Amino acid sequence: MDRGLPISKQSHLLGARMLTNSRGRSLAFGGAHCEPPPHTATLLEQTFMKKHSLVIVVLLSLATMALWGCTRQENATPRETNVILRLAYRPLALADVTPVIMKESGRIASDGVRVELVAVPSPQIALQRFDAGEVDAIAGLTMESVLQRIADQKDPGFLAFYFQVDIPNEGWVSLVANRRLGNVSVKDLSGKTVASLPTDQARWLVRRILLSSGIPPEQVKISDYNPSAPLLGLESGEHDALFGLEPAISRAAAQGHSVIAKGPVSQYLYNGQPVPLSASVIRKSFVREHPDAYKAFLGLYRAALDHQKARPDEVRAYFSKNDYGALDENVRKTLAFSNLVEPVAPGVVDTLKRFIADLRQAGVLKNDIDVTTLISQ
Repeated sequence: MDRGLPISKQSHLLGARMLTNSRGRSLAFGGAHCEPPPHTATLLEQTFMKKHSLVIVVLLSLATMALWGCTRQENATPRETNVILRLAYRPLALADVTPVIMKESGRIASDGVRVELVAVPSPQIALQRFDAGEVDAIAGLTMESVLQRIADQKDPGFLAFYFQVDIPNEGWVSLVANRRLGNVSVKDLSGKTVASLPTDQARWLVRRILLSSGIPPEQVKISDYNPSAPLLGLESGEHDALFGLEPAISRAAAQGHSVIAKGPVSQYLYNGQPVPLSASVIRKSFVREHPDAYKAFLGLYRAALDHQKARPDEVRAYFSKNDYGALDENVRKTLAFSNLVEPVAPGVVDTLKRFIADLRQAGVLKNDIDVTTLISQ
């Protein structure tokens, strides 16, 4: 090929030579020794360029889509993971032992939430830490504290996700008679000194129970006991009976005193209906801001409750540890746990409304209370 020819001309000649047979006859363009039309190479070049241009366009489009997809993924709101929920609980009280079960079983995290357990000595300290923003929820807050807060603030800032209820023949709340009295009933406490927690609601409940049993008003005698040492009066003989909660009830029974009424609030005052005596509550703003984490938290709570029902002896054994009072075996074997029910459980809210109305009528509560603020966001 003549090196002096233009490149396009050289291409034409090369194409012509490639398209001839051994006799020199052309196999293309319809004739022997026929030069291809001058515009044919240009068409081939254009076709080649178009094909390559199309490939480049497709590749650029794919790259753009990939980049756009990455940008969308970066800008999308991620699902909440590992939201921390700080739960206050009283290790030495059995109003709600769910936090203890969660801790000892290691079930403190689920999809989207991790529970941080915060031990507190009293309901008052729990509320102080709640108001300071140091905890998001409180397990087993006494109903007296709950109702007083609603009376003072209208909206307490929390809602109840579980109630701990009193039920007949369930021993979380009980009346215990001093062993010196022998085999007695509630009515036999006429003229006897019955010890109560040093709160207005507790004294009012004891008085109503004794009156409902048939004891004349003038024969009702009530004294306070020290919550940190509730059995001292029974042992000294100062108290003939005690109206209290676990684990004081099982400790008293281990010392030979007699449990004469289990679940007396429900049995004597509310026709066997479940009566909320404490509540586990959570900050309303937490529920609004972290709905998925809240659902996961409730799942952890239900799992702990199922664990308690399936393995009650294992749960009782937890309380042999110093963190939970180091209870002796003869105390642990009779421990009665509270009954936890959700606010939607039949009859619970209605009974709570009756309970509140009775407190208002007796003057124990000074202000009206709208219970719906406790069960709605």
